[in-house]
Amino acid sequence: MPVNLLPHKQPGFTERFFSWILTFGRFIIIGTELVVMLAFLSRFKFDRDLIDLHDKIRQEEALTKNLSSIETRSRNLHQRLSEINKIDQNAQNMLGVFMNIPELVPVNVFLDGLTLQEKRVKIEARTLSGDGLSNFINRLRSSKYFSDVILDNITRDQALGGQIKFTLSSQISYANNN
Repeated sequence: MPVNLLPHKQPGFTERFFSWILTFGRFIIIGTELVVMLAFLSRFKFDRDLIDLHDKIRQEEALTKNLSSIETRSRNLHQRLSEINKIDQNAQNMLGVFMNIPELVPVNVFLDGLTLQEKRVKIEARTLSGDGLSNFINRLRSSKYFSDVILDNITRDQALGGQIKFTLSSQISYANNN
């Protein structure tokens, strides 16, 4: 067994630092390099993911543009169908009004003209007596299809044998038509 009689010298700060660097420092540097290499390599994966996301976004934008034109056409079609439905409902209402006018006209009243607008009707007629006119106005007022019956014009036509010519206007009541 060898015996060393030389006094042991305590290593200084620099010697201990270099010793530590050469042992543990090596592991820290290797670990740091591994982290840097991992970050560098993961960059390729993240770049690929980013490119894939941009491609997917472009595809979705193209699909959205195509669908937006379809949606616009669909909304336009829906609006036109709604308008057609309104026109059809109006026609049904007008038909109801037309079908009930003959029931309301007294025997001694003769229709000369009938003008139907969306919510108003104008009736031009003639009668031999004031009773026929009064009866016609009362029938219109009691009908569920007419409201606000107004006598617009009344004249006695001597050329027609003293017949009374008159013009009535009225609001058409669709709400009660169903």
